[in-house]
Amino acid sequence: MDGIYLYSFIAVAFVFFLYMGYSLSERIPKKRKDKGREIALPGMKATQNKEEAAQALLTYLNEEFFRTGREIALYDGIDCRDGSGWLFFWDTHAFIMSKDPSVGFKGSNPVYYNKSTGEIKYVPQHLAMGYIGKAEGKTSGSE
Repeated sequence: MDGIYLYSFIAVAFVFFLYMGYSLSERIPKKRKDKGREIALPGMKATQNKEEAAQALLTYLNEEFFRTGREIALYDGIDCRDGSGWLFFWDTHAFIMSKDPSVGFKGSNPVYYNKSTGEIKYVPQHLAMGYIGKAEGKTSGSE
């Protein structure tokens, strides 16, 4: 009779831990398969004005990251080599003001804004220089 209780307990414990593992796996974000590539997002209103583009992008990013409770801020946009748009670097407002890494986002990729279509793309750091163009002397100021 004691064996039945032991096997019942083991079966219940197994089902419980199986359920808990599944429940936790649903809460953990999945790895992105597009890592290392540009990620195109739905377009915004196209504009030739850098300030308007920056404001639209800032509004979009603040809406996108609203649930984090952190306000987003942009650095000045950098003109792209081919004149097609701007590359905006961004992070939390608190990080930009204090430079304290504990209040910033880790790995906030720059965002490219296409001024003729309004399309925006998250650009991985290693591809950013292709947009900026060292030959023209247009850099982010961090070099």
